[in-house]
Amino acid sequence: MKIAGTDRIFLTTEQIILNEEADWVVFVHGAGGSSRTWRKQIEAFRPHFNILLLDLRDHGDSQNMVPPKDGRYDLRLMGQDVVDTLRALEIPRAHFVGVSMGSIVVRWIERLDPEMVISVVLAGGVFRLNYKMKVLLFAGYYASKILPFGLLYRIMAWIVLPRQNHRQSRKIFVRESRKIDPRAYLKWLGMVRTVGTELQTFFNQPITVPTLITMGSQDHVFLGPARQYHANFPAQSTLEIIPGVGHVCNIEAADQFNRRALEFLSDHRQSRSVYLATAQ
Repeated sequence: MKIAGTDRIFLTTEQIILNEEADWVVFVHGAGGSSRTWRKQIEAFRPHFNILLLDLRDHGDSQNMVPPKDGRYDLRLMGQDVVDTLRALEIPRAHFVGVSMGSIVVRWIERLDPEMVISVVLAGGVFRLNYKMKVLLFAGYYASKILPFGLLYRIMAWIVLPRQNHRQSRKIFVRESRKIDPRAYLKWLGMVRTVGTELQTFFNQPITVPTLITMGSQDHVFLGPARQYHANFPAQSTLEIIPGVGHVCNIEAADQFNRRALEFLSDHRQSRSVYLATAQ
């Protein structure tokens, strides 16, 4: 996306504006997703906040981004893309909602520009890679040399979202992943060599803004680290576990997620407008 008055290419975004005084909520999707994975949130949030939906680098419509000069392709770069895009759009402060790997991008945004972040909601937050996930990512990285990208992504989606009631989440993410250039996805897989170190640093540091962590009780990969993180920093974070759903709880339990996220963000809004309704 090009912005008038600049020569740079920024992330592709969609803005849904309530009014000039309303707080902004920025939605950050996960690996293989796109802004479309937030469709179950739009109708609930639009009566109360300005909304910014974006596609991360090489996802959705954010194609042909300029490669980093230092050649480093990592989650810090993804966070910097978001910060640069919001600055170009003249959005100085916002609430951030991130899902899965997007939660790590949100942590980077907080580190790169702390004043930009008012509060945070994480759905299926990734706080640390357990042994199971490390094996999965490294296996995926080496299997990518012989397996087609589409098949590899479906296998990984089944491992993270294995149950019958996770079917809708799997379907949405597999559908959106078809827009990713396989070469770009290999770059994401290549980040397994650094993401563990990044997460270990973040895991030992509290988030500096009010944070709601929402997890599915069936999230067999990421729930344990989320519980431990909250136990380490109970004053800085609120943990809510939604029963009977998996990793992508904002899709599987959209009504519950929307209601709680809206209540939390409204408690920390900066604008004068007041949240009066409960998401249906």
